[in-house]
Formats: sequence, structure tokens, C-alpha cells
Amino acid sequence: DSWEGTWILPSNHRELAWAVRQAAGGRLSLEVGAPDWVAVEQVEKQGMVLVHLVNYRLGDVLTDIPVDIRVDAGKKVGRVRVVSPDRPGEQELDFQFEGGRCSFRVPLLEVYDVVMVDLASG
Repeated sequence: DSWEGTWILPSNHRELAWAVRQAAGGRLSLEVGAPDWVAVEQVEKQGMVLVHLVNYRLGDVLTDIPVDIRVDAGKKVGRVRVVSPDRPGEQELDFQFEGGRCSFRVPLLEVYDVVMVDLASG
């Protein structure tokens, strides 16, 4: 077996994550309640925040994933949607916006989802 090209979490990854969280004041700009095998990336582009979720355990479908995003001062959230090549169309998500943070739940992650958080001047 060759591990070439495979990235494996370091054995102390939980301690590293804790240290980063402490350095950030206890709360990161993006918090996702998903297992370690889900990769997460946040990108801000053209008036929206995009959250990419990639599930690296094929066949291990995840549901009801909590997400919490810090929104820049002076911005508010207009709507939150999720799209995926795993299913047709897009789905509107209920969200809460309070104290400069937007929280919602991703209902289903098979392999790949993109959550689009539309921002507006507040």
C-alpha cells in the first residue's frame, strides 16, 4: 500500500485545533459540526459567503450539520441556499442572524455541497 498523495491528520490534530480556537478568542469565523473526514472551506466572493463541504467517506451520508459563520460588521444575511451535484436544484435553508453571526443546518451531505450565504449592506 502506498500513502503517496494521501493526507493524513496528524495524531495531535485535536490539540492543534484547540490552540487555533484559543488564539482566535474561543470562536472561529467558521464553525462546522462535522466529523474529521469532512473538508470545509469558506470563500467570500461577490457579496456572498460560500461554504464548501466535502465528505471523504463515500457512502457515509451526513445529516443536520450545524454551521455558524461570522458576518462582517455592516453586513446582514439575505438568504442561505445549498446546492450539490449529488441532487438536482437548490434548497433554501432556514437561518438565524444574531450578534454578527449566521447559523443554520445543512440537511444532507452525501459527497459535496456548496452553501451560499447572500450578504447585503445592513
